[in-house]
Amino acid sequence: QTDGRSGDIARCHDLGLGGFVFKPVQDKDLLQLVRAGFEGIPPAGKASGQPFGAAPALHPSLRILLAEDSQDNQTLILAYLKQVAHSVEIAENGLMAVEKYKTQRFDLVLMDVQMPIMDGYAATRAMREWETTQGRPPTPIIALTAHARQEDAENSRVAGCTAHLTKPIKKATLLSALLEHAKQEVLR
Repeated sequence: QTDGRSGDIARCHDLGLGGFVFKPVQDKDLLQLVRAGFEGIPPAGKASGQPFGAAPALHPSLRILLAEDSQDNQTLILAYLKQVAHSVEIAENGLMAVEKYKTQRFDLVLMDVQMPIMDGYAATRAMREWETTQGRPPTPIIALTAHARQEDAENSRVAGCTAHLTKPIKKATLLSALLEHAKQEVLR
């Protein structure tokens, strides 16, 4: 959306878009729209006549498996999710992540690629294999890694990851990825 042309807002609603902002996009506006999607309420701007559309309600509370060995990264991600009503289970290595995945239901997995005992690629492959043998649909798995090369993203995809995010990760980036992939999970 580049300007306030009449009809653009109605077209966004007609297309079923969950929300919109005008360009140039302000970080606070995008974050507000993402946050509203997680909380299932219209953004504050809608009531005041600002150019926002209501974001669709997502799962009231997602169950997220965070496979991450770094306490600093665990703390950061938990802080990012603090104001959102999601439940987060932490696994400190890939083997623990696979074990938790097999015994609990999760809506989404955040998978560190480099972990002790079993790395994130091997853990993802094990989870995908288990889903296949159990006849379960694939759960979104988002790779988290410091490696930003195209081949790293390809390695994540080949292992079975749904998406690839690079560290250090920004809050808005993480929340957008959760919104995108959680919505796919809810639609199944």
